[in-house]
Amino acid sequence: MLDKLQELETRVSALIDLLGQKTEWLNALEEEKADLENRLKTADQTIESLERQHKELEKRIEEDAGRENEMRARLLGIIERIDRVESEIATASAEGNEA
Repeated sequence: MLDKLQELETRVSALIDLLGQKTEWLNALEEEKADLENRLKTADQTIESLERQHKELEKRIEEDAGRENEMRARLLGIIERIDRVESEIATASAEGNEA
């Protein structure tokens, strides 16, 4: 009977040790989960920030493209005027040479 009681105590002790190991394992997993949740939250915040920056940059690009098109139109107008003046000067020179 003492043998059986001692065997039972050994089994109970082994189960308690196993339960302690499982508890430690679960605690470690909970800490890892908390760490991963914090990292995920940080990553989400970074993504949101980058998306806002992306939208701002797209808006700037659109504004710059509009300004660039406006400047091109102005430059083309200036070039056309220069061409007309050069043409008028050439015509006036040719007429002056004929006279």
